[in-house]
Amino acid sequence: MGDHAEQSRIGAADAGRAKGRPPHPGGSGRRASLGPSGIHPRTGPQQWSKVQNNLGNALLSLGGLETGTANLKQALAALKSSLEERSREASPYQWANTQVLVGLTSLTLAHRGGGRKAAGEAIRAFEAALGVYQEANSKQNMAKVESLLAKARALKR
Repeated sequence: MGDHAEQSRIGAADAGRAKGRPPHPGGSGRRASLGPSGIHPRTGPQQWSKVQNNLGNALLSLGGLETGTANLKQALAALKSSLEERSREASPYQWANTQVLVGLTSLTLAHRGGGRKAAGEAIRAFEAALGVYQEANSKQNMAKVESLLAKARALKR
């Protein structure tokens, strides 16, 4: 899983860490419905996206150490949740970093029996991220993602 360790650093500078639970919105005394991270999705879309991205990254790391797929599937769900708020237009680099994590998660699932469908999802995610890195002329990130893209394409055959 050397690829994962290397690629997870792509978003490390942008990722940050969620610090605690924000106060209950509305203060009505009743408990709000919290997301899987314990952060209410309406506390702020950027905070929600960041927490979901960090959760997905953590679950991907954990899933990489295991033989099953449960944590990887949860990682994919969290990362996709992050992308609901993290748009390419508003924050292209963070969006691309999350796409790389989606690609890595899907690639790992493809290796664990997810087959061509998971490989196809990895390809789409890596291609999306690559577009942003090309526009930014981020040669190091381009090279890493192109390498991962080649691996995903080999699995799709």
